[in-house]
Amino acid sequence: GSNSVTVIDGTTNNTTTVATGVSPGAVAVNSVTNQIYVVNFGSVANNGSSSVTVIDGTTNDTTTVAVGTGPGAVAVNSVTNQIYVANEGSGVTVIDGATNNTTTVAVGRAPCGVAVNPNTNQIYLGDNEAGSNTVTVIDGATNNTTTVAVGSDPIALAVNSVTNETYVANNQSNNVTVLTP
Repeated sequence: GSNSVTVIDGTTNNTTTVATGVSPGAVAVNSVTNQIYVVNFGSVANNGSSSVTVIDGTTNDTTTVAVGTGPGAVAVNSVTNQIYVANEGSGVTVIDGATNNTTTVAVGRAPCGVAVNPNTNQIYLGDNEAGSNTVTVIDGATNNTTTVAVGSDPIALAVNSVTNETYVANNQSNNVTVLTP
């Protein structure tokens, strides 16, 4: 692969290529700070190192932030400027958008999908470990976690910030669980 992100100007459709880390695979944007977060899965060739490339949306300058093993999803809380990276092998890496410092929150066995509710400062993570039927909820203020039962293999999540409902796509049970406030 090219290990890059293509930036498309929404007005002109002109493109710019920005270099990232190895195997970019997920992207999230903080529209308040104009920072773009690209998850790099890494590879055996670079000793499995996993990272997030932070792109300044104004200059396209980049910074690299190390994260846990097997990052697969990223979501931004633009209110708190915290970025949440679901690492299948090592919990969730929380990146402080102001400093790029990180902390790790232990969650589930294999967190995959991640969604943020900026109104409630809650972060939702699916667990794609075989036989998992749970979503972990992180309190963004304390990093304390709770677990909620859902369908089998919750893999993708989305938050409706108007109703504060969270939608969980359950891959193995072929349905969607709606978590209400």
